[in-house]
Amino acid sequence: VDWTCVMQFRHQNEVGGLYWSLNLFVTCAIAIVSALAHGDASVLLFMGGCSAGLLISFTLFLLTINRQYVKTFYDTRTSSKYNTDLFFNSTSDESKFNVLLVHENLWRDIRADVKAWLVTRLPMWIESPPEWLTDNHRASIPEWAVDDKALLSRVRNENVKALIEAAGAPQSPAFSSPSRTRKKVE
Repeated sequence: VDWTCVMQFRHQNEVGGLYWSLNLFVTCAIAIVSALAHGDASVLLFMGGCSAGLLISFTLFLLTINRQYVKTFYDTRTSSKYNTDLFFNSTSDESKFNVLLVHENLWRDIRADVKAWLVTRLPMWIESPPEWLTDNHRASIPEWAVDDKALLSRVRNENVKALIEAAGAPQSPAFSSPSRTRKKVE
């Protein structure tokens, strides 16, 4: 992260805004100190120029981007705090659900709230599945969050049934019948 300047790493689920921005300045300082230690004036000039160019382009970038995103470069929230804020401040189910797409340790403090929210939403999603509720979303619903395992199974498998029906594929008797018998192959 230090030398790449990939701005997406400033996200709280990566290294964080303020940490990323401070690393940019530390990177420039290390480049200049290393050039000074090398003792060659041309190396110092090159590294000084690169550092100045990096800082100038970063400043110009901050001056030209949408104002609402500037704060992401000095945000001090941890990943857990970010995901908690995302869950409680989101107005749409899709945004709230995004909390489930990151590692559970990043939102373990709000497990009870997530469970209560899922219990109220799952029945509605079965009746009228939202467009954003993809198979990946369905698979990311944790088992512990749903006491009714039949409900969880319906949520996870509803799309599979729809795909089979849409394809017009006949259901295999082996899978539709609870009592399966095997034929011996001779």
